[in-house]
Amino acid sequence: MNPKNHHALAVIEPPGLPVAVQPVSHDEPQLDAEIQEILGPRNIRFISPRDMAELALDLYVAGFFGWDEYAALAFQAELQPDYNQTIGALTGRKAEPDRPRDYIRIWERRLAFERKHMPDKLGQIQISQRIIATLREFERPLKLVS
Repeated sequence: MNPKNHHALAVIEPPGLPVAVQPVSHDEPQLDAEIQEILGPRNIRFISPRDMAELALDLYVAGFFGWDEYAALAFQAELQPDYNQTIGALTGRKAEPDRPRDYIRIWERRLAFERKHMPDKLGQIQISQRIIATLREFERPLKLVS
């Protein structure tokens, strides 16, 4: 697999991933060996901010993202020590850096926001589109738990 050159933005997760979602644990032969090695047991649709920060470094080292993408994806607001006194105080939500969430969904929402509220920021929109495309390369299926 050829490394990708993309640009990224900081991720701040909007509310909403249902708690009753868990990663599929069986073998997934559809994943390329390189992707499997980088991703390990992580799942883009069920990954915590702490794990996403680590995965961002792995993607950077493997050449899937450049420095800008790494910096944007590695910055997870909930990992900041003053989150609860700043963003948390404004949103009414405490930091949960170990709670998994769906990063493809996060970036899709972000892209929709950018298209609606910042249509003149074409570069930023294209960055989000490329991030979504790259994250989808690392996507694993989910199993809904009843």
